[in-house]
Amino acid sequence: MTIEHTREQSVPLPSWPGLAVRRTASLPLAYARPSTTFAAAQRPWMPGTSPGMTSLWRRLGRIATAVALVVTGWLTLVVLLTFGTSPGRSMAIIGPQAQALAAIAKADGRVLSSNAYVTIARSNAADFVSRLYASGALLVLDAEQAGGCNGLAPKREQI
Repeated sequence: MTIEHTREQSVPLPSWPGLAVRRTASLPLAYARPSTTFAAAQRPWMPGTSPGMTSLWRRLGRIATAVALVVTGWLTLVVLLTFGTSPGRSMAIIGPQAQALAAIAKADGRVLSSNAYVTIARSNAADFVSRLYASGALLVLDAEQAGGCNGLAPKREQI
């Protein structure tokens, strides 16, 4: 509803009848009633999802990134520590069996056990790990540190 002053101008009525309010464009009024819309509720940006799911995917992505960084750091540390192992320790060579056996033979090592992708070998040379890598081994880990795979028969207790 508007009141006409002249033919060119019209002045809107205040939002609360009976209350004379001078509105400014820069400051919202504390006592002004909130505007209500009768439009339908907003739909999520993708069918079958909700706005909260976006933050869930972000959180899961961050967790997956953190886990990948921890695993990569741990594996890097384990590989670097194999270079400092003492001579005579068992090493696990990870990779295809034929490639691992060829690397062990070139590095003057002894094969203790072998299967499709893990071969356990030992040598008394101080630079055995370096020679394995130079001979074409893909990954060399300290077998005794990695889980007790030393190539020896397990000890059995007598009852």
